[in-house]
Amino acid sequence: MKDFKDKVVVVTGGATGIGKALADRFGAKGAKVVSAARREDRLQDAVVELTAKGIEARYKVCDVSELEDVKALADFAWGEFGQVDVLINNAGITGAPVAVLDAAEEDYQRVFKVNIFGTLNGLWAFGNRMVAQGTPAMILNVNSETGLYVPGPMMGGYSSSKHACRAINEVLRLEVPEHVQVGVIYPGLVQSELGGSPEMTSIGMPTEEF
Repeated sequence: MKDFKDKVVVVTGGATGIGKALADRFGAKGAKVVSAARREDRLQDAVVELTAKGIEARYKVCDVSELEDVKALADFAWGEFGQVDVLINNAGITGAPVAVLDAAEEDYQRVFKVNIFGTLNGLWAFGNRMVAQGTPAMILNVNSETGLYVPGPMMGGYSSSKHACRAINEVLRLEVPEHVQVGVIYPGLVQSELGGSPEMTSIGMPTEEF
């Protein structure tokens, strides 16, 4: 899929960072955008910016770790535009840095619920409906460079979630019909709220450039 004019693009984590930049870039290509995130005030600001650029955009408050929320997002997108051509599973969290041996169960559960099950919820809520449309479609899953290699200390929860998502998407690519493309994006450090401390984030690549 190379022409995005009048295509409908749904972006989770679309209020800030990479998600917001992707929404802007697809909108600039003529797509209609549905942005989703947990914070309504940030979503409203993001959609105001998009519409000021002439982009047709909507928003829906959504917690990707809750399947019913993501199903409601899918219903909203189809209800507003009658189709979904591109799904971008972008929402994610880093979790607190903690050594594997010192971590509590909830440290890993929290990260897995958003990063792994948030992605799966997107696939479960949107995937079969996109297949059933029978038209060219694209699923993009925003991962991390830590999903490609063994990372440093204190990153066990985050990096393992990204390795899991990489495996899920590689399998998904083998299972969907030809009219559905599956892609994985592997960002390094970018200037977003996900980056952690302001000092660390400041050395990253600007999200718009990425």
